Amino acid sequence: MVKIAEKVKQNARNSLKLTPRGASKPEIVKRILDSMPEYKANYIFWRYAPECMTCTPENKSFDSFKAAAALPEHFTEDSCKMWLLDADVQDLVRLLLERKNQQQLLDLHEKYVVKAENDPNSLKALLQLNETLFKNTGNQLYNLLDAVPDDVIGEEISK
Repeated sequence: MVKIAEKVKQNARNSLKLTPRGASKPEIVKRILDSMPEYKANYIFWRYAPECMTCTPENKSFDSFKAAAALPEHFTEDSCKMWLLDADVQDLVRLLLERKNQQQLLDLHEKYVVKAENDPNSLKALLQLNETLFKNTGNQLYNLLDAVPDDVIGEEISK
């Protein structure tokens, strides 16, 4: 009987690792909510992605979260942190943070596109960000910029 329980647990862990890296944030949130009790999922969201919570605490404190999520009285912040040591929880948190990081990079990209029209430093930062986001497509932009003469705005270069 113990071997069957271990196999079921291992199969659950393997299914988490098979989550496609391209999964959207709503898919990851649904997967987290489906794989654990709602109060545990809300704790993960409270720590890493407050916009995904199913409850709304009054402020960012643990006590406010505890009241909003209706956690039993015996749960403390330290006991909730212990949930993060579980390998399945760590896999789900990693997926959530990867997706959140990707979204932040895309938001940053949009800001640099707007700033790059007037600021050469922003253009350089945009090209470097493009290398991170789009893997080596930034090199084509650098090659294009290298082909543009330095006196493109009609000023002579002092020698």
